[in-house]
This record gives sequence, structure tokens and C-alpha cells, in this order.
Amino acid sequence: MKYFIYLGDTGVRIMWDGITTSETCLPNKCQSGVQGMCGNADCNPDNDFFGFSGSSAFGNRWAIGQNCDLEPEDGALPAERTRPCDFVPYEKRLEFEARCNLILDMSVFSDCIYKARMDRDSLLANCMFDMCSGLTIGGGCANRGDQRCDAEIEDKIAKAMLNGMSRAQAEALYKPKTVVDPACMMGYGLVSDCSGWGIFVADSWREMAQCPSDDELDDIVVCP
Repeated sequence: MKYFIYLGDTGVRIMWDGITTSETCLPNKCQSGVQGMCGNADCNPDNDFFGFSGSSAFGNRWAIGQNCDLEPEDGALPAERTRPCDFVPYEKRLEFEARCNLILDMSVFSDCIYKARMDRDSLLANCMFDMCSGLTIGGGCANRGDQRCDAEIEDKIAKAMLNGMSRAQAEALYKPKTVVDPACMMGYGLVSDCSGWGIFVADSWREMAQCPSDDELDDIVVCP
């Protein structure tokens, strides 16, 4: 599932995979001659943070306002700040960690991560952050299209059952058929990144990780 936007005959192309990744490319006459949030827009992700110590410093550069709580460039939060996983039960954190590692430990991805010199620890940390935050796509939450709401859905199912529905009927009505969790989002992103390095990843990983196919993704409403 990809969307392409072309700005007239300027040669500017914007690609969005419909989930987590966007890419902006300029024609050859402009490449390496611009700077800003999109780097030099030459479609080479390796030099997007050129001139910055890392992604945190790059992100801080674009903060708006005088009272922004900026991200430490070394990634270490001060004691008074917390991360989502600090509020998740230990057993749930283990479950999330296993889910993220399931993707990262697949040979198709671990080989690519090694060859492309990606930071596996950062990939795991980002996946865990999103998992603990309850991020999801297609979760069926009212006015919250990017958040888990298992309790809200279960409440709807329970009320429907009180009104005479069977559980199977209520689940068919309220339980989302296709949900994309952060681990799957990471997998889709890795497929794109690996492709940029000339490494092809077959779709078989999706079945192993129980991640939606392209046809299933087409049925998901991305916006809230």
C-alpha cells in the first residue's frame, strides 16, 4: 500500500507507505543542493542527519516554541522524565519485548540489519516505546485511530451480549479484523530500508509474525 504525490512537472516526488514511512525526493538538478527537515532530499537516508550528532539533535532543531521539552542528544532522559514502559506491568513488557524481538531476530531482517549497519538496540527501543504507548493502526477506537482500546471494545462486546447477542456475533461486530501493531510497523519499515540497500525481503515474514498482507492493509482506515 503506497501513495505517490507528484508536484506538477517539477520532478518532486513524495511517497507514503500508508503507515509509518514517507520519502521526499527531488530531481537530479536539485539533489544535494538543498537542506532542511528532509536533508538534501537525495533519497539517501544515510546522510539525512548530516551536520547533527544524531536523530535527537536533528529533531530538536525543528522544535517550535520557547518551552519545548527537548530530547537529550544522548537519548538518556533525566530522572523526572519517564517513558511509557515505566507504567506497563513487567509481564506485559516481556510480552512486548518478545513481540519486537520476533521481528528483529528473523534471519531476513537480522542479516539486513547487520549488512546495512542499522542500530538494532535503537530499533528495539523504538518498538518497545510504541508498544508500551499503546500505538496501533486499525484498532477500532472512537476518535483515536492510532491507539489501542481493548477495554473499550470489550465493553461494547459485553453490552451487546447483555442485549441478546452471542459473543461471536458481538466480536464480529466490534472487534477489528485487521490491526497493525508497532512490531509489524517496524517490519514494514525494515522491508523498505532493506530494499534501499538492495536487499529483497520476501513477504513470508508477515505470516510468521501475523502481520497484515497488502490486501488486508487496504481495508484499514488509517486516519482517526
